[in-house]
Amino acid sequence: MTPLPKPIPIGRTRKTATHNSATACDVIVIGTSTDPHISHVLAHLARDVSVFRLDVDRFPRDIALTWRTDGSSTLTATRGGRTFDLTTSRAVWFRRLGSIGVTPALAIDGHRPFAIAESEVLLESLTHVLPNAAWINHYDATRVSRNKIFQLLIAHECGLLTPKTLVTNSASDAEDFIANAKSVVYKTLASPRISYNDHTSLIFTHTLTPEDLKHLNRVANSSCLFQENIPKAYELRITVVGATQFAVKIFSQEVPAAQTDWRAASFEALRYEHASLPLAIAKRLEAVLRRLRLDFAAVDMIVTPDGDHVFLEANPHGAWLWLEEQLAVPISLHFSKLIAGLVDKGRLRPKAGDVTIET
Repeated sequence: MTPLPKPIPIGRTRKTATHNSATACDVIVIGTSTDPHISHVLAHLARDVSVFRLDVDRFPRDIALTWRTDGSSTLTATRGGRTFDLTTSRAVWFRRLGSIGVTPALAIDGHRPFAIAESEVLLESLTHVLPNAAWINHYDATRVSRNKIFQLLIAHECGLLTPKTLVTNSASDAEDFIANAKSVVYKTLASPRISYNDHTSLIFTHTLTPEDLKHLNRVANSSCLFQENIPKAYELRITVVGATQFAVKIFSQEVPAAQTDWRAASFEALRYEHASLPLAIAKRLEAVLRRLRLDFAAVDMIVTPDGDHVFLEANPHGAWLWLEEQLAVPISLHFSKLIAGLVDKGRLRPKAGDVTIET
């Protein structure tokens, strides 16, 4: 197991003074203070690359963002008494948004959601306020591409196999779909989390049982995603960073808890191997992510006993650290090189056909 890198300071900067003596910034990282992926990537960056971590869970409580326009547009951030000029940034890593960190002092009903909504507008405006910075991934592209229906359409158009799928709130249509398939699974369309007053539950992919079929009338309460249950020899997790694809086999069928959804088992219980994607599959996957405008994604596929590669989804916020621990896959290092390249060259996308496959 690889050792964890030391945490990176929230504002790692060079001493160049800019707007109103604010400290210059090369890279902005939009994420949360609890996401270890950020520290792992930043640990590989050269010390002369200045970074500001915009931890959404600490904004606006601990971070002040200020946008000004009086003929020119400027964006500054103040945290811990230090001010950073974000206008100078050459790259923005949009890891994820997370929950807005409003102060607990907003206890009056209605004030808290109002403050959250107002703060979200400023965050969503950063793509317009920072038009010259290169984004990984672009905020607007991420919001659009995380739609599973859109992903399946694009994957099919790019030549990848996809499962037969039904999204409906019609119980009768669901019944017909199930009746014409050997086995069917249910998946969530959006977040797999359900929050209750005292706990949070996760909804994993679920194979429908005869007992489930007795309650199909509940489908009418919400849109539901059903798919044919694809036979698995093993599964693939393909972490794509720029033009490089890191493919790993996950032998989910060896662990009963992981056979339908490997996320339901502990990472340590599963067996992994480095994988080599067939060139045709790699090229089609490259085309999918180009259509989705994603420069980073964690892609899930099934490989059937017949050797077919079936696309499931591409997560623009996906995790990868456990793969580094299990197989020493150098994803964080490669991600840091991608960011450094943006700082040095101000460009991101490779030319079509320049895909690199890591094995």
